Amino acid sequence: MIKDRRQLAKEIIDAFDPKNIEDIASALKELFSATLEKMLIAQMDQHLGYTKYNYKNKSGKNSRNGFKEKNIVSKYGESTIQVPRDRESTFQPQVV
Repeated sequence: MIKDRRQLAKEIIDAFDPKNIEDIASALKELFSATLEKMLIAQMDQHLGYTKYNYKNKSGKNSRNGFKEKNIVSKYGESTIQVPRDRESTFQPQVV
């Protein structure tokens, strides 16, 4: 598992190709935002009881309704993330 993580880290570093500290900070900021968005989508899946493309297992009337932008401030700086919405406005994100 550790080797897999190191390989993944190498691929990420190669993708961002940082040249200085500012590039590294920018990459961390982008990774942090992307991770938050992925977590929010997973929370929405749990909230609705089905994944985005598995709507045949949908049990209620509530469904996804796009995204809204949210500005966040972290130790990596200020970012804008996409927060999923549901039609009944009952989704309460636990991450942000």
